[in-house]
Amino acid sequence: MDKDQSERLAYLKEELRKQKEKLGFHKKHIDALENSIKFQEKEIKYNEGWIKFHKDSVLKHKNQIRQAKNDSERADQIKKLAFHLEQIKNHHKACLKYHNDEVSYAKKGIKFNSDALSDCTKQIKFLERKIASL
Repeated sequence: MDKDQSERLAYLKEELRKQKEKLGFHKKHIDALENSIKFQEKEIKYNEGWIKFHKDSVLKHKNQIRQAKNDSERADQIKKLAFHLEQIKNHHKACLKYHNDEVSYAKKGIKFNSDALSDCTKQIKFLERKIASL
């Protein structure tokens, strides 16, 4: 094997190593993003459960406002009603938006890394053929 061919082989092997490293990098990112999606989906279900609880409480307090025996009881139920409405609007819906956005970002990241994974695999096959032909 002459010097040019051995330098070419060393270059190709180094490029192959880099591509395999990139492949591992993208696989790790896909795994991390998939785990993030699982976590975010649990948080979505958690917040949806709280929204259901608060909506049920809203109905209960509206009914209790109608049945209140005096202004004090009515005021207490209105205060409780306002609390549940506030929790839905300003807390749980905001959390849902955050977690849904995170799922969306993670899915885009998975798409990007999957495309890069495909490109790395093509490059690895190309480099392996080149190395085998020397």
